[in-house]
Amino acid sequence: MTHSPAGEAHRRAETARRRTGLVHRAIHLIGRRPTVPAWLNSLSRADVAFGALLLAFGLYAAIYIYRTSFVIDGERYFALFDDAMISMTYARTLARGYGLVWYPGAPRVEGFTNPLWTLIMALPHLLPVPASKMSLLVQLLAALLLVANLFLVRRVASVVVPGSSFAGLGAVVLTAFYLPLNTWALQGMEVGLLTPVITAAAHLALRVLRDRASPQRLYLLLGAATLVRPDMAIPCLAFASYLALADRRRWRTHLLMGLGVPALFLAAQTLLRLWYYGSPLPNTYYLKMTGFPVLLRVARGLRVAMDFAWPIGWLIAVAGLGALALRGEGQLPLLMWIFLGQVVYSVYVGGDAWEWWGGANRYIVVAIPLLFLAFTCVGARIGAALAARLGAGGIPYAQWGLILMAFLSMSSFAASPEGRQTPADWLLLEPPFHVQGNRDTAMIARLVTDVTTKQARVAVVWAGAIPYFSERPCVDLLGKSDARIAHLPMRLSQNPSRTSEFYPGHLKFDYGYSIGELRPDIVAQLWQAPWEAQPHLDAHYVKVNIRGFDLYLLQGSPNILWEKTGVAAAS
Repeated sequence: MTHSPAGEAHRRAETARRRTGLVHRAIHLIGRRPTVPAWLNSLSRADVAFGALLLAFGLYAAIYIYRTSFVIDGERYFALFDDAMISMTYARTLARGYGLVWYPGAPRVEGFTNPLWTLIMALPHLLPVPASKMSLLVQLLAALLLVANLFLVRRVASVVVPGSSFAGLGAVVLTAFYLPLNTWALQGMEVGLLTPVITAAAHLALRVLRDRASPQRLYLLLGAATLVRPDMAIPCLAFASYLALADRRRWRTHLLMGLGVPALFLAAQTLLRLWYYGSPLPNTYYLKMTGFPVLLRVARGLRVAMDFAWPIGWLIAVAGLGALALRGEGQLPLLMWIFLGQVVYSVYVGGDAWEWWGGANRYIVVAIPLLFLAFTCVGARIGAALAARLGAGGIPYAQWGLILMAFLSMSSFAASPEGRQTPADWLLLEPPFHVQGNRDTAMIARLVTDVTTKQARVAVVWAGAIPYFSERPCVDLLGKSDARIAHLPMRLSQNPSRTSEFYPGHLKFDYGYSIGELRPDIVAQLWQAPWEAQPHLDAHYVKVNIRGFDLYLLQGSPNILWEKTGVAAAS
């Protein structure tokens, strides 16, 4: 097709005109002041600061999660704290249709104390995700729950001290970067869900006090939380008792709902447990709470509570005494009441098994944001009072100086005389707590997988990561998933200071039963008093060292691939 000279000239002129128009429009846009969305214009400096804190925490959580991972033979693994890996193993078995048991075909024993969290863990196992990456999905969920908790912390502060940016932002800073909370949550424990539940419950309770709102939602939330852990009945009791005293016109309602609602949830769980497991209480209750003198248990709980409080005693004193002096409508004492309720509960159960690590344990840490809120709200009220009398001056700087002191107290002294936490741990310059142990157990799991058939049974101390990554039936030497072990008496030390040796969940074992009678194909780990296991090992097992790990192999076992172990299959 041909074009006339006139038509070609017209097209060139039209192209030049369009280009000129585009240049003029570009110059016009560059010269214009950029328009800002209305919602962005409405943000205050406190909103911007809060957004920056959320971004900082998101980055911190991402680095933390990455630092919990490790590489084995070129493959990156993500793993949770070992107790959480036990729940993950139950969750995977359920997702595969074998029931809520430890492994397919295992006896019905409730070896976890977090039923709803375990059910939530089952959901990712419906996805086509490899086992090495499955824990990452749980960690990401925990990070989102911690972000939700920061929103709730700020909202609670706005109720207690309306108009104060310091109270909310200060509490958010302390909560966001409190290492024990991040550790227990981001390593897969139900702490990640229970912490925002308690903070949300505090917000609802404050509305009950301030606005005379109905307490129904509060008690339903706390009642449902017993599905996550049955001992969430403790904060429910704490809320009900406080509100019955502070809201006297409705004291009967508070007691009736505060006691009745969790009782209904617990009764329903008990009936289901009796039907499915044949036991009124979780196996872990018998393991950790029976067979040890009550007074010694409480004495140990008191000692570790004092260890926790020692470095931050001044912070607790400021929050507690300030809450009493500035109680107003009873809002500040409520926050301290719930926090102290968890401390008392921790004392009663004897503390946790990991107290040596320092900081708030898993019972106390779920209420630690309320302590931080009480502390910053007291600081905000005192600051406002001083500003009214003396003028603003350097009061804001003094308030943020308190936050810095609190942070240094928690991070520099490890919140325990024997604690391992250091500033390097808080800054994630060192691998997080438990990561090296996770790597070792994952390596043992791979080793077990390489030298056994799928029918091989493995005796373990760490009953989470090894069963999960090896996908082998296991024998739990410490009894979390073994009812016989759980009902044994705990082993008492003859040491005069034996309260320091109370190690809940780790003081019941019977090698004669677990190894001598059950005869697992491999004994991958031993706990205390290995000499008690030695006669059984000498009689029926051969010791090998493969890739740096000592294993005991059952002689003549058809479930061991002997050619891969480097030893002959003795009959």
